[in-house]
Amino acid sequence: RFFAVRRGSEYVFFDVATWKQLYTVPMGPSASSRAAIAFGAGGALAAIAYTTDHVRIIDTATGAEVATLEAPEAHAICELCFSPDGTYLISALGGGRVRIWDLLRIREQLAPLGLDWASPPRPPPRQPPRLPARVEVDLGDLRG
Repeated sequence: RFFAVRRGSEYVFFDVATWKQLYTVPMGPSASSRAAIAFGAGGALAAIAYTTDHVRIIDTATGAEVATLEAPEAHAICELCFSPDGTYLISALGGGRVRIWDLLRIREQLAPLGLDWASPPRPPPRQPPRLPARVEVDLGDLRG
């Protein structure tokens, strides 16, 4: 439903049904030379590389910023991708590095402060991971 491109120092979003420009989102002062944009499942949210250490999540219907994720260190953001269920945002960085943001956990921490975003709704809480099965191997008498 949406299409976005980088034009100069901004991202431009279009409605693909009409190809009309909907809005622009500026890039930050230290943005990477590459445009990195990802749309979440269903297209309600998009992630854009704002600077080398900030990713903005925007509401695609309005262009409004719903969150800014700050990385602990600056690296050129080459690509962005949401997990299929929308609970993770993955960024491929320069130098072969990868950064993963746990959006569900971030939203759980923001909700009590009234800062969680409304769209799309948070998935149900994750079940605690199961502990791996205990495995014992009897190698018998290997001496001969």
